[in-house]
Amino acid sequence: MKTGLAIAAGGATERFGLEPDLVTLAKTLGGGLPSGAIGGTDEVMSYVTSERVYQVGTYNGNPLTMAAARASLERVLTPDAYLHLDRLNDRIVGGCQAVIDRHGLPGYAIGVGSKGCVTFAPAKITDYESFKEHQDVELCELAWLWNLNRGIFMTPGREEEWTLSVTHTDADVDHFVAVFEDISGRKRAEERTRRKAAVLEGIARVFHETLTSRSEEELGRTCLAVAEAVTRHLAGRREGSPESQAKSG
Repeated sequence: MKTGLAIAAGGATERFGLEPDLVTLAKTLGGGLPSGAIGGTDEVMSYVTSERVYQVGTYNGNPLTMAAARASLERVLTPDAYLHLDRLNDRIVGGCQAVIDRHGLPGYAIGVGSKGCVTFAPAKITDYESFKEHQDVELCELAWLWNLNRGIFMTPGREEEWTLSVTHTDADVDHFVAVFEDISGRKRAEERTRRKAAVLEGIARVFHETLTSRSEEELGRTCLAVAEAVTRHLAGRREGSPESQAKSG
């Protein structure tokens, strides 16, 4: 779950109108430097201020990190930057979902702010258990390598997450969608080939069983029926072909 500065200036608190007891912010705050921050209600934070909870850290108050955080918040993650990120994310999510729908892939695209991913799962992911149960790990690993070989560095791992930057453009997003279209088309073609092979194997098995278990008369009737069925199928394909439709028009 991504709920910090990557989705809004006020994180999920702002984006979804929440009033949390505790807020944690991570690396987006530091603009590339190691950083983090916590905040909360007076009641929660009183545990720290009263020293009932001892809160310390190596980078607490580090001046370089704090300078980077201020520059990131004031000069990089501006209101216009968040509008830019929202627009790009809508574009990439919409483009990927269109590819999924076009090829009938098991999965869906989802995103918010600068974050998003294609989840290769036939069912909706709602928690960690459904994440482990439904996601296609092999396809995730293939997609990561496929993207890497085409100039797109994704976060390694099953979630296949993207993170948009304020420097990304429509062309960058469109390139990502085009690469996803390529792998999706090839994956679909591979599945069709596998299904055809399975059908042919089944037909061969039936013929073998027929040849070894039936009389010559029964065998002749079966072969005739198969020939008629194939003839009808081919005739139907010819009638539905573009050439046939053009002639009839």
